[in-house]
Amino acid sequence: TRQASSKAKAFPLHGSHLVGPRAIGVVSNWEAVKEGLKLMTHLLTRETTPRPDFASYIQFVMAIGMNTLHRGIIQHVHDCMLALLDAFFVSYPSSFIELIAQLTAQCYESTLPIIRRSGALPFILHSILTTLHHHCSSLLPLLVVQLIGWCDHVALPSLPVQSHEWTVYANAFQHAITNTSHSTEEDRRRHLVHALNSITVCASSPDLASHFHPHLLHLLSTSLTLLDSQECFFPSLVTPSWNVKSATAQLLAVVVKRVFRARRSRGEDERINRVSSLAIAIEFPQLFSTLRDLLVRPTSGERCRFAVVACVWGDD
Repeated sequence: TRQASSKAKAFPLHGSHLVGPRAIGVVSNWEAVKEGLKLMTHLLTRETTPRPDFASYIQFVMAIGMNTLHRGIIQHVHDCMLALLDAFFVSYPSSFIELIAQLTAQCYESTLPIIRRSGALPFILHSILTTLHHHCSSLLPLLVVQLIGWCDHVALPSLPVQSHEWTVYANAFQHAITNTSHSTEEDRRRHLVHALNSITVCASSPDLASHFHPHLLHLLSTSLTLLDSQECFFPSLVTPSWNVKSATAQLLAVVVKRVFRARRSRGEDERINRVSSLAIAIEFPQLFSTLRDLLVRPTSGERCRFAVVACVWGDD
């Protein structure tokens, strides 16, 4: 617990959420936090009388997740968010869209430092998207587009009016957001790392796989390009952008697995489990032209070209 407490002191707290010894307790007394989250979720999801402050409990759980590095707490924050968002959707459908707009805006504006896998931030976004998936919301494909746009530092995509739900969400998001610019390269790099880690977690989810499928080629091109992030995107940074490359490599591994499929066995018969180039070309008609464009593009770096060749060679 002494090491955990020192980690909590090493990272500043973010937003007007937990402060002081309470934040350190989130890390050092993680079992108590776990049981508290489970008890709170149990009580809130089984109440029959509406609570006007229900949303504040969800904000509180999010604050715990954004102020801890403990993987056990992050997992329980994720489970708690899934249960509470689902209960909120059922009990307060008219307020649900505004709530997720506020939560998403807080994720976009997060000043969370670059930490391992961005802490709980990707899992909070995953809980929002998964709740929309479970209730077949028409907002889900649009939020997927929004999340992918964060790699280009676009807070809210300029989409035509899709539905009344999207109009309500867009207005609430724009009202909740306060800082839409990332002025310094350090800010842009931190935001990019969080966006990449969040997309990796969400795109890895079996529930959300079909919603990310139309964007796999775009994510493949983006992740291959970002392999040369230091040279192409952050030339004036003194410190190496290894964190961007690490997050990019994680996303690239997920996307390559989705596009080229994974081999389920090793040995002499491993080719039995492969998908043919023809099947991939039918599913992704623009795949090989996209890879060819990356190879001949003057701005593509050496890592990008090597990874493209590896993708094509590995599929032969």
